[in-house]
Amino acid sequence: MSGNAGTPLSRVSSESLSQKRALFSWEDRVSRAIGRILQTGEYEVFLTKEGRLMTATTRDFLGLEDYPEERLGNVAYPSPKLGPGSTVSEAARLLHDYRLRAVPISEEGDLVRVVTAKAMLQAVLSKGQSIGAKLDDTMTKSVTSMDSRATASKAIALMKEGNFDHVPITDGGRTVGMLTSTDLLARMPPEPGLPPNFKGTPEHRFDYPVSNIAQEEVVTLTRGSSYLEAVKEMVLRNSSYVLVTESERTIGIATLRDMVKPLIAKNAEGLPFYVAGMTQEPFDQGRVEEKVKRMGESLKKTFPDLEEVRAIVKGGAHSRIHEVTLTVYTSHGLYSFSSEGHDLIKAVDELTPKVKKLLSSRRSRVETRRERALKERGPA
Repeated sequence: MSGNAGTPLSRVSSESLSQKRALFSWEDRVSRAIGRILQTGEYEVFLTKEGRLMTATTRDFLGLEDYPEERLGNVAYPSPKLGPGSTVSEAARLLHDYRLRAVPISEEGDLVRVVTAKAMLQAVLSKGQSIGAKLDDTMTKSVTSMDSRATASKAIALMKEGNFDHVPITDGGRTVGMLTSTDLLARMPPEPGLPPNFKGTPEHRFDYPVSNIAQEEVVTLTRGSSYLEAVKEMVLRNSSYVLVTESERTIGIATLRDMVKPLIAKNAEGLPFYVAGMTQEPFDQGRVEEKVKRMGESLKKTFPDLEEVRAIVKGGAHSRIHEVTLTVYTSHGLYSFSSEGHDLIKAVDELTPKVKKLLSSRRSRVETRRERALKERGPA
């Protein structure tokens, strides 16, 4: 890697960590993209559509019924892109905010140059720099698990609804495995037809227990482990996560997205926000992104436990109706809101009072329960 050995990794050129990948066309079949992901271990693919760079991730392909014939351009959405001279800090910000594992830098014919979260973690080890981050502060504390008898189809619904890719599998309250979106994608054959060991009809392809395909060996570290210990574990074991436990109880999970956060320069920090599925109008996209960002910053002042705001926009182009779905993540859970209308900006604006009303109501209930508990406890 080029650059001065004493230069903080966050200031290093993102291009120095980059690699080339195949660039797909919007006319390519989803089945071809699935084959590429399963062959290379990548998480997402990139393509061009009408001169615009797009992306689609492993999770986006889950649950598609006609994927062997589905065109990739119908599934993909606009991809963020790094500018010339961008730093690792800027790349880490995009990876974290857009929930990706690779972000493009430039297009070179039928190839695209990207920088990945894995390359960043490998650089952390190779540079040997001390990063003042604690795993307890880096990990995601809210972990959704599933019983080993639950079906794989339920796991797909859970991942797509919650926008995550890792689900610990439990049996009697004990973690016995880990299920990832890639494990599920591997059950979707790249070409038409069913795998040789498949039993049942196509409609029930995922109606089997998650224990059938979950990884039995779980990558774990105990509470109090350092950030660098987690980086080393993930790099050496080529893992996209590490589960954090305390007395055999799961208390958090650190994914690639979580692990790049300490590489974001402090002056670049802010409330994470994410906007996807935008229309083809750059002006509208900029206005929506700015509104979502300001909405999150405003809500954060009133609700300190707010952790992230994400918006998905559907419609536009060939549809006169815009549909906006907003998901708000707090330390206590996630909440989803939706709005639609002919005016995209107005539809976004209508979401703010809905969010404030629900979060205010939830906080009021929490405070009421706390006051009731204090009264029942009596004076000390």
